[in-house]
Amino acid sequence: MYQYNFSENEYSDEDDEFYFFDPVKSVNEENDEAKKLKNIESRMVSSITTRWTDLNDFNMIKTDDCELNKQFLKDYLQSLFNLTLKLKKNRNTGETASLVQMEDESLEDKNNKEKAETRHFKKLQEAVYKKIESSLFKEYSKSSNPFYLNLFLIENSNDFKSNKFTSVACLIAKAFDKWVLQEENFDLVKKIDITSDIKIDAFSVATRHNLLLLDWIARPYHLNKNNEFLIPYLTYRINKFDYKDKAIVISSLELHDHFSCEEIVLPLLYQDKLNIIDKYLNKSVKQQQSFVKILDQMCDKNSSISSFIYMHPIKNVKIDKLNRKNLSKLAIRMIKMYSIDPVLCPNITNQKFFKNLRYLIYRRYIEKSISYEPWQDLILECLSQADHLIESFFNMLYEHMDLKEMDLWIDKLNLKLENLPSYIKPLIVDYRLKNQSDKSQVSETDIVSNKFYQLKLEYTKIKLIETKKDFHEFLNEIDSLSQEKEYLFVGVDTEWKPTCVMGINIEETKKVALFQIATDERIYLIDLCVMSDNFDEIDSHLMAQKFLNNKNIIKLGYGFTHDIKMLAHSFINMHDLENFRSTVIDLAYVAEHLKKLNLPIFSKIEEIEESEQKVSNEKGLSELVKICLGKPLNKAEQISNWEKRPLRDSQINYAALDAYCLVEIFNFLQERIKEMNIEFDFFKCIGRKYKHGGASAKKEKTEKKIQISQPCEKNSTNSIKINEHKKSVKDIKLICDNMLGGLGRELRRLGIDTEILKNESDHSDVAKIARREDRYAISSGLPFNIIRSQLPEGKCIHSINGNAKQQASHILNILNIQVKLEDFFSRCFRCNTGSFTILNKEQLTSIWILEKSKQNPETINDVGNKCLVDEDLISKVDIEQLCLKTPVRPKIGLSQLFESTIKVMDTYFICDGCGQIYWEGPHWQNIKSRFSYVISNS
Repeated sequence: MYQYNFSENEYSDEDDEFYFFDPVKSVNEENDEAKKLKNIESRMVSSITTRWTDLNDFNMIKTDDCELNKQFLKDYLQSLFNLTLKLKKNRNTGETASLVQMEDESLEDKNNKEKAETRHFKKLQEAVYKKIESSLFKEYSKSSNPFYLNLFLIENSNDFKSNKFTSVACLIAKAFDKWVLQEENFDLVKKIDITSDIKIDAFSVATRHNLLLLDWIARPYHLNKNNEFLIPYLTYRINKFDYKDKAIVISSLELHDHFSCEEIVLPLLYQDKLNIIDKYLNKSVKQQQSFVKILDQMCDKNSSISSFIYMHPIKNVKIDKLNRKNLSKLAIRMIKMYSIDPVLCPNITNQKFFKNLRYLIYRRYIEKSISYEPWQDLILECLSQADHLIESFFNMLYEHMDLKEMDLWIDKLNLKLENLPSYIKPLIVDYRLKNQSDKSQVSETDIVSNKFYQLKLEYTKIKLIETKKDFHEFLNEIDSLSQEKEYLFVGVDTEWKPTCVMGINIEETKKVALFQIATDERIYLIDLCVMSDNFDEIDSHLMAQKFLNNKNIIKLGYGFTHDIKMLAHSFINMHDLENFRSTVIDLAYVAEHLKKLNLPIFSKIEEIEESEQKVSNEKGLSELVKICLGKPLNKAEQISNWEKRPLRDSQINYAALDAYCLVEIFNFLQERIKEMNIEFDFFKCIGRKYKHGGASAKKEKTEKKIQISQPCEKNSTNSIKINEHKKSVKDIKLICDNMLGGLGRELRRLGIDTEILKNESDHSDVAKIARREDRYAISSGLPFNIIRSQLPEGKCIHSINGNAKQQASHILNILNIQVKLEDFFSRCFRCNTGSFTILNKEQLTSIWILEKSKQNPETINDVGNKCLVDEDLISKVDIEQLCLKTPVRPKIGLSQLFESTIKVMDTYFICDGCGQIYWEGPHWQNIKSRFSYVISNS
């Protein structure tokens, strides 16, 4: 029964409030708890051998009804230890002798002898370990309680404290774990009751010095079953552990539900130990769901990640890894890994939907790489996932000022003008007044006949397979064709619903919607989306036998590895498609190897008129079609809703050409190789995987991105100077995207007012700040195109690849900035402030001593009195708070200053924004060499 303390002074008739203090436990309860804690501590710290001896309980591990002699067991352990020690000595002496003998031998002979010696040592080691194991098995079999005997042997082993897997303690634990599982010992093990006392002792031994023994002890002693009584002992033991070890122990005992996510998992997240989190969460559904919910809360844009860290302060926080992008990716990975319902994380789900919608807008308005009809279908699919996306969609259309499209979607979605945002409504009203007669939808007629490669087969040669009857006819046709020739070469490709309109757990829903197969004279489109309900195991077996695994039919694909995985998900019992892979030639792999020959195989087509010489946007199969067949593919239907029926004619044409062009490319390459008498065997390429994204591919991709992002048109912001006349650093203001922090700091060192976007901010915020503060924006890659579309012409600059100096030199050249000597180091490179408070040596020494001497009151008084006399210092610095008397009032960064520095330098510059201290050290003396790239350009 709890007792409460009351205070008469805190309650009166005049006051309506009554104050209750925290419950105070009775003295008896406190004593009981203290006793329990003392018992737990003594049980976990003391040796079990000593306790058994004190309790005359040592005969619990007697053998053959005779009491065991403790000295005998210790001698036995010493003999085991000597065996391992002898093994180590033999290895050391053997290595020394071999090195002496091999001094005059060749390096190859030395390596061979070293390998032979290593193999010999491993055999010897295995023999010694087997001898130890068999010896232990005999002792366990003789003992009346082998469970206690095992703990005694481990605890008294000479290297019990060692953290090596080769220690005697580890060998004993492994041997016992193995002995318990042997069939001949089942009857003996069943007879022994593994009591709570045995489990407590086992847990104590397993966690006393290191955790290497834990798994080998936890299994035979069943520490993960009926173990609630271990919780007080577990809590005591892990109190001094780091979070990694805490997670390992709790996971081994499967006591996750007795600890919250905030106690174990969140600290591991803050320390970036994701592999430990995966292992820890593997056995607890409750913890998995709880962790995903917390990640979702951290990804909420209205919350602060730092507030979560402050709630649970720990050491070694990897703050740079804790951004919403990484946390969102982690949550999605957890959802897929543990099959968690995405409903538990509404913030991340909504962000995913929003990003999908923004991606479709980007493809339409920035890349201009998608046709209107497929774009419209995908937008409808996207908007159907959540009602709140409609407002976001109209905001995106408003950013591109596409009033016609907004008007069309208002009618399509049956929206009322009153429900639209206030800034959009008058624009739509005005647009409708001016365009009352124009209510036609957007129509796009691509001039594909001249620009893109066209299908040469007639449309009647395309056969759409939607029924079982058509499917079996196709199998018979393709089987008969394969028997007419030694090898039948066919082009294969697949299409599926794009992931940009799917939710988070997309792996469960991704299946092939259309499977395209093309011969020289015919194209088959198997509609798996329509036929999936009617497909059975017999159909899958026939498909594998007559086509997929038929070695007479060589399939021509392009980057086909992922397609094979998708096909495995789409057919019943077709998860093993290794035979199918062994019949596929990946033309991406072939093209890569032919390019490495440095021969003019593609030169026949690569002759382009000077007027058309531009950096090509084509990539992948479209690029290969262009260099082989003369024109690229039209990929406007690539991002289509391939599960929507009926398929449009443009979709059918696109899918048919994607497969048929592979046959044409193969025929072209065969002819060219024959013309040039090149020895190249296509059959050696069968089954080879195209490793997309290797070092060379990445380099080529990076170079192409730079070229694409820096077009050579006259109005490009990257090919000519934006400003005709020289500008000083004071006339220019910049903002760098968050991936260009190094460039931003370098520009600040040059004296240029440069903001750097925070890591947690979205790339689109660059455009907002640039517009608001009249700054030039600097970005690169995909974000550059997004930002450029939201700013006036010439206000967004693409940064080149390279180090910070090279990037800065490029920016200076583009903006025509002249940097003078007095501009260097005129801004704080940490916070971008352009003003400093100047202190002399005596002033800074005074406040430095004041900071260091806070614990000595007498010294503080002496130094404080001295500071009060210096009026100049008092006007600049708050002596009590040790901060500057500027509007921001930053604390002076004295922790970075050393006494040796103060003795040497006479003048110090303190940033008015953040308190960073600067002085004219060696970097100032070497200023000409440090900024030579600027001085030479100037």
